[in-house]
Amino acid sequence: MTFILLGTGLPTAHAEGNEAFFAYTGLVSHTPQEIEDYIAAHPYGKVSASYATVPAYSDGNYDYGSLTEDYLQDALNALNVCRFIAGLGEVALVDQYVKTAQAGAWLCAADGVLAHSHSQPEGVPDDMYTLGNTGCGSSNIAWNYRSLNRAVVDGWVDDSDSRNESAVGHRRWCLSRSMQATGFGQVGAYMAMYAFDGGWPDRSREDPVVWPAPVMPENLFDSRSMWSIQRNNTYSDSATVTLTRLSDDEVWHFGNDGSDGTFYIDNNYYGYQPAILFRPDLDGDDYGTDTYRVQVTDGNFSLDYEVSFYDPDEVTHVHTAGRTEDTDIVPPTCRQAGSHRRITYCSDCGEIMSDETVTDPALGHNYVDGVCTRCGRNEEALIGDADGDGEVTDYDAMLFVRHLVGWNVEIDLGVMDTDCDGTITDWDSMLLDRYLAGWNVIIG
Repeated sequence: MTFILLGTGLPTAHAEGNEAFFAYTGLVSHTPQEIEDYIAAHPYGKVSASYATVPAYSDGNYDYGSLTEDYLQDALNALNVCRFIAGLGEVALVDQYVKTAQAGAWLCAADGVLAHSHSQPEGVPDDMYTLGNTGCGSSNIAWNYRSLNRAVVDGWVDDSDSRNESAVGHRRWCLSRSMQATGFGQVGAYMAMYAFDGGWPDRSREDPVVWPAPVMPENLFDSRSMWSIQRNNTYSDSATVTLTRLSDDEVWHFGNDGSDGTFYIDNNYYGYQPAILFRPDLDGDDYGTDTYRVQVTDGNFSLDYEVSFYDPDEVTHVHTAGRTEDTDIVPPTCRQAGSHRRITYCSDCGEIMSDETVTDPALGHNYVDGVCTRCGRNEEALIGDADGDGEVTDYDAMLFVRHLVGWNVEIDLGVMDTDCDGTITDWDSMLLDRYLAGWNVIIG
C-alpha cells in the first residue's frame, strides 16, 4: 500500500547573530514508567475515522464536512504522546485550526491531488477555495494512512522515507517547541494537521529537540528511522556527529566529509528550528534496548547526551489509587451488618487495582422518646414475645411460624422483627429459633 507525505512550506527565516560557545546538556526526559503512564492516560488508535458531518465536493454540493470529537482527540493524543516523549508540552485543539485543516484535506480531495497549493477547481466557491488553500499551505498533509493517529506516528513523526529523510520537516513541525495548538482534518484518504501555530523561539539560547528522545520506546523508532537534532540556530557545513553504542562501544561517525550511514544538515526552518539528521548503518538490526551516546560538535556549539531504548512490554506499571466505586450494596440495619463491593481504579491508567467486599457494621438502635428511629422498636418491648405474656418461649416461636405460613393467629408483630431490619420475614423466625436453642445470637 502506498502512503504519501508532503510537508508544509517554510516561514521566512530570521538573520542569525554571533553565536557564543554553548555546551548544552539539559535535555528534558521522562522515565519509562512516566512515558507508559502518559500513553495509558492518552490512548490513541482506539477510534475509527468518523464524520460528524459528511464532506461533499461534487455536483454543485460543497461542504467541508467535520470529524467527530472522539476521532480528533484520538489524533491529538497520538501527537501529544510523541511530544511528551520528546520532553515538550502538550498542544490543544483549536476550532479555527481544525476548520482550516479540514478545509485543506477537503480541497485535496476535491482536486484529487495531494499538494500544498492548488488551482481553484471548477465550481468550488471562492471562500471555500481560499480557506482550503490556506489549510494546504499551513499543514502537514498525507494520503492513504489507515487513520489520523497512524499518519501522526508512522507518517509525520517518523518521516524517514526517501522523499522526506533529508529534512524530516513533518517531524520538526510536530515537535516544534513553540507550538501550543493544532487542528486535524480528513476527507477520504486525504489528511491534514495544522502546523503553523507558535513562532520563533528565543534564538539567544539553545533548546534542542531530539528524536529519538533520551528515553525512547523501541516500538516507535527502528533502523530505517532518521535521528534528528533540532536547535535554535543553523548548523555549519563542518558540523559532525559521533554515535556510540555503549554495550559494545561500536562507533559511527557522521559529517559532510564522510559518514558511516546517512547524514544531512538542513538549515531550513521547519518547526522554526534547523536540524542535523543522521542514520547509522546497522546491517539490518534494530536498536534493541541498548543505550547510545550522541556527541555533536559544531564550532562553538556542542551537545552530548544518551538515548536509552526500552521495551514497553517490560515496563511494570505502578498503579496509583484513584477513584472508587461502590456497588452491590446491602445496607446495615440496627442489629445486622451490611456489605458492599468496593472497586478502586488506578488514577493513571484506569485499570482496576482492587475489587473487594467490605463489611459495614450494624448501626445499633437510635432511640428517641423510647422508639428507634431506624427500625421502630420500642425500647421497653420484649422482642420475641409473640403472645405478650412477658416471656420469650417456644410457644412464641410456634405462634410466629403459624403466622408466617398463613394461620389466623393473633401475635404482636411489633416485637417479632428479631433482626431489626424493619421487615418481618422467615429470617426473623429462624433467629428466634436459634436464640431459644442457645445459639450465640442477639435478637432485637
